[in-house]
Amino acid sequence: MQPLLTCPQAAALDRATQEGGRLDARGLMENAAAGMFQALMARYSDCLRGRSGQPAVSLVGLCGGGNNGGDCLALLRQALFAGLSAVVALVPRQRSAVCQARLDEAIAAGLVWYQHDAPEALAALSGAGLILDGLCGTGFRPGREADAFWHHCHRFLLAHPERPVVAIDIPSGLAALPAGLVPAPGGANTENGANAENGADRPAWYRPLPAHVTLTVLPAKAELYFPGNRPLAGDIIGIPGVFPADSGRDSPIQRLQPDDLARLWRRPDPDAHKGSRGALLVTAGSVGASGAASLSSRAAAAAGAGTVTLLLRDELYPLLAGSLDNIMVRPLSSGPGRKATARLLGPGLGRDSLAADLVAAAWQEGGPLVLDADALSQIGRLPARTTASRAAPGADVAAATSQSVVQTVLTPHAGEYVRLLADCGLGPSDPAAALRQARYNPPDLLTALATRCNAIIVLKNSLTWLAHPDGRLLVYEGRVPALACGGSGDVLAGLLAGLTAAGYDAWSAAALAVLVHGETGRAMAARHGFIIPGQLLAPAARCLYHGVWHD
Repeated sequence: MQPLLTCPQAAALDRATQEGGRLDARGLMENAAAGMFQALMARYSDCLRGRSGQPAVSLVGLCGGGNNGGDCLALLRQALFAGLSAVVALVPRQRSAVCQARLDEAIAAGLVWYQHDAPEALAALSGAGLILDGLCGTGFRPGREADAFWHHCHRFLLAHPERPVVAIDIPSGLAALPAGLVPAPGGANTENGANAENGADRPAWYRPLPAHVTLTVLPAKAELYFPGNRPLAGDIIGIPGVFPADSGRDSPIQRLQPDDLARLWRRPDPDAHKGSRGALLVTAGSVGASGAASLSSRAAAAAGAGTVTLLLRDELYPLLAGSLDNIMVRPLSSGPGRKATARLLGPGLGRDSLAADLVAAAWQEGGPLVLDADALSQIGRLPARTTASRAAPGADVAAATSQSVVQTVLTPHAGEYVRLLADCGLGPSDPAAALRQARYNPPDLLTALATRCNAIIVLKNSLTWLAHPDGRLLVYEGRVPALACGGSGDVLAGLLAGLTAAGYDAWSAAALAVLVHGETGRAMAARHGFIIPGQLLAPAARCLYHGVWHD
């Protein structure tokens, strides 16, 4: 798992590294520039050097007056040392001592530079073949860099989405995005042509500059992985070796990645029998939503649960009883029939008084419990639980939480999440404001909700965030459009519940289910395009049995 730091934490790491005498500002900038130039040339060498029969394009750096501008100037000097000739910097009149020192060094190397307000600056920007965005980084404050040049850059980039932009560390302005302001969609500036949010209705100094590529110093910035921010960053490339290798290891925010499968997965016991693999009780389905009950039950079996019992409303029992040959289907009137080691409630369940009674009973009973979809609408009516203690600094987020009593997982999508917040008396009273906060600053309210419910929260989105009551956070970058369909969440809930029944702790089960669901969907989409959620089951079952990704 990759540690992430918020922008204030990253700025604090920069200061602490310098104050501790490990590296000064110049050393940090040189490390960053060397790594970023290598990544830049790996991506854009042909156009910058004029290969493939095309003339070399100009490299223009938009430099602020602080450390981010200094990073950009150091990178431009690297480009000059490497033999690139068409290199230009656009700099402000006011510059810090560190930025001025980098500018002097770059000028000595042959840099052409103009001040922001010079007529030549706008001409250089218009003729740029590749633009480096180094206007401001993690230390950005609203209004400080708001000037005519900033406004011109924003308008120019939105008007020329084909012009490649590479952000230095983070897209300028991203660190200052407030949850209370709504960005307007449109103005894409991404290589794949997807729509990006550009903040067109924000005050100008809040508008981030959209990028094709972001070269971010590791530990990467958590703000890059906020769902509303992510389209602005383009492809994110981590730059190692700037800070000491142990930097960020104590961060409570971690990024879930495909190679974490090996850390989360447990090899099935070769001597297991169906009893030792756990018994899951699924309570799901209503008239018009029987597919959710079927999908979630089959997904639980694919995740390795020894037995899966599907408890249905009586009117649905004849419909599904004969169609699920590996699932024990029972009508509600006859009861579950056997003791369950874990429960899943909610997929297609409905929101009537019967559903409310079923959820309340499961909540009071305790034990491993996954609540999804319609079951989430009942949370506000349930009694609060005792919360878990905060995690110790440096706790391994992949380790089983043997000391934790948290056994409940809630799996809302954004709309359900906003209703959950309101039901629990958390966050803004305006649903639109709560939704904006979920998109532009998910950690705070997520952790508060996890604490209030003493449950793990899986906030489903193109980037899925997971929160533990003890303060740990995970983010998984899915961004698989093929999974944005009805039934996809039912499969995820079933996988998660099946893993808890099979003996995984709730935190590991949630992380593993999100990872397998997302990566299986990515592989299936690459092969087939849009998919039917049931197609995920066979490859997910192979992955969870063998512990490796399959082509």
